[in-house]
Amino acid sequence: IDPTTQKVIIPPAFESLDPFIRNLGIAKKSGKYGVVDMQGKTLLDFQFEEIRFLAANGHHKYDTGSDSLTEKMLARKPPEDVRLKLIYEQQINQAPYFIEVTKAGKKGLYTWNGKTIIPCGKYKNIQFHYYKGKSFFLVDSELKSGIVDETGTEILPVQYTFNDSYQYSKEAVQNEFDLANRFIVFSEGKEEGSIALKIGLFDLDQNEIIFAAHEQYITLLNHRFFLLRKLIADYNYEFLLYDIKQRKLRKLGADITDVHVVNDSFLQIETKEGVYQLTTFDGTKIYANPSWKVEGNYHLIRFLNYN
Repeated sequence: IDPTTQKVIIPPAFESLDPFIRNLGIAKKSGKYGVVDMQGKTLLDFQFEEIRFLAANGHHKYDTGSDSLTEKMLARKPPEDVRLKLIYEQQINQAPYFIEVTKAGKKGLYTWNGKTIIPCGKYKNIQFHYYKGKSFFLVDSELKSGIVDETGTEILPVQYTFNDSYQYSKEAVQNEFDLANRFIVFSEGKEEGSIALKIGLFDLDQNEIIFAAHEQYITLLNHRFFLLRKLIADYNYEFLLYDIKQRKLRKLGADITDVHVVNDSFLQIETKEGVYQLTTFDGTKIYANPSWKVEGNYHLIRFLNYN
């Protein structure tokens, strides 16, 4: 009922009616759940065991209270890292919501206007991944996983696995949320007798695999470059640098054993002889000094202090 006009908006026809969010509410009739709008019109029929409203990152939306809470926290002028995180959460809250349904124990996904994205039962699990104003869905079936976009199209076939492998690092850009969420690491498991996983990387911006699965370590150095430490054989690795902007992969020298980033502008390279070099990202040598040497493999600090 509208308390200002005393007009009945939705007749009492439901066993339950949840608070409305963005003009939609979850209602229950004859023991089943459906979705109605604020005029009482049915958007999704009453055939589901459970319905949840989800934000663009997959968080359950009970009401609109979190939106105003974010505004209040921003008004308090929090530290810069907190402010950036709140702005990002605000961006997520302003993005389209989704409707998750459960029928016969199987889940499905709809857009906010009731269009099917993922039919019930097509995949066993659906996990949200938010990137740059869009939602992507990490889905799995028969112990294999893939990626589906908002149209329901598989952009990465369901033949991999996903995990937070220690072999992939994006720590250097953890506060640059769009960049950090742009890439998804996937795995093809392990070779027999191997300790490390065969991992690869999918680029949501280019909609393609940029690094095929291999026993390797992948580090997002900054907004421009990836470093790959790729197993060749018998614990020998080759180092490669990937330019995100130019989409080019370049092999570093064959005698390299370790690489660090210096001030986001240079590479500090350690050679097999234990000598350090300072180079630009394009490979130009800036400085090398034979007195810069490793002082043993078990020291806690093995690289130079710089300023």
